Amino acid sequence: MKTARQERIARLINDYNITHQSDLLELLTAAGINCTQATLSRDLSEMGVKKVRENGKLIYKIPQNTTPSVLTVGIVDVRLAGNIAVILCEVGAAAAVCVRIDEAYGHELVGTIAGDDTIFCALETAEAAKRFVLKLRGILRG
Repeated sequence: MKTARQERIARLINDYNITHQSDLLELLTAAGINCTQATLSRDLSEMGVKKVRENGKLIYKIPQNTTPSVLTVGIVDVRLAGNIAVILCEVGAAAAVCVRIDEAYGHELVGTIAGDDTIFCALETAEAAKRFVLKLRGILRG
C-alpha cells in the first residue's frame, strides 16, 4: 500500500507542477488513494521530495541525486541475465523503483522496462550489467 502510494505520488509530482500538499492530496484522492495529510507529509519526507523554485513558483520535485536508502525501498532481489539486470520488487513497486533507478543510474543504462513487480535494466555489456548488479546488491545489504 505504502509503496503504491509513493509510486503514485512520484508520478503526480513528475506530471504536474504541484505547489501545495492539499493539491497533491486531492490528486491522490481522485486517483483512488486515500491518505491523511500527515501520511502524505511523511511520504514526501521519506521520498526526499523538496520544493524548488520554477518559473517564479515553489513546486514539489523529486531530487535527481536519490539516496541509496530511498532507491532500494521495494526491491526484493537483483539478478543477472547476460547484459540484463533483473530487479525483483514488491508487488506494485516496480514502476516507482524504476523511476528511482533511472534517476540515479540513467547514465549507465541503455534502457529500463518496469512491470508490476519486475524491472529489466539493459546495459551495454555483460560486464557493465555485472557491475550494476553488484552495486545494487551492495546497497541492499547496507
